[in-house]
Amino acid sequence: MISRLLSSLFALVSPKCCACCGCRLGIDERVFCTSCDLAMPRRRDVDDPLNNSTARLFWGVADVERCAAWIDYEAHTKHADAIYAMKYGDRPDIAFAFGKVIAAELQPTGFFDGIDCIVPLPLHPKRQRERGYNQSREFALGLCSVLHIELCADAVLRQRNTKSQASLTHGERSTNVKGAFGVVSPEALMGKHVLLVDDIVTTGATLSECIRAINKDTDAKVSVLTIGRAKH
Repeated sequence: MISRLLSSLFALVSPKCCACCGCRLGIDERVFCTSCDLAMPRRRDVDDPLNNSTARLFWGVADVERCAAWIDYEAHTKHADAIYAMKYGDRPDIAFAFGKVIAAELQPTGFFDGIDCIVPLPLHPKRQRERGYNQSREFALGLCSVLHIELCADAVLRQRNTKSQASLTHGERSTNVKGAFGVVSPEALMGKHVLLVDDIVTTGATLSECIRAINKDTDAKVSVLTIGRAKH
């Protein structure tokens, strides 16, 4: 009761706004307003996590157990604005919020059953210093806070500072990330079912390269979860 009263008073002094639409949040709303949350263009990958259009990005390329993207990502939309702020606007709280929302929503589907640890796609140290955080790690922390699954954030390293994939063709993306990842703590992943998480998947080239590094250096099984899947 007291904590709710304090939250109400704080909201009056320093009101927070929805990361998607910019409207003032209600007392019980966190990061996203109810309207924007309901309007997220949810995918149904979890209905068949072995055979959906996101999973098929990895077929014949990387060894993946199951795969899902939560929403369809489309530029110049409200949810795209939130993801942009999450990555480039010093808003790690948005990534954490996505993790909590997605974990709570997908947990009843069984998608997380058997997962032993969550590995965020690593950023190169130079890029992480510039940004101040890794949004995929913040997303993973949000997932872990609900699922109570171990976070393994330091087992895989991004050992090459690759250029942005955004303007590259499919073939160029694969070449750009070749050899970009290495497993520095294979013992942390041995015998485990790893959930590799990232913000947006487009062609799957970056995630595939990371999965191949894990497959090469450990006997871990790998599944994939992203906040969104971009059209390409």
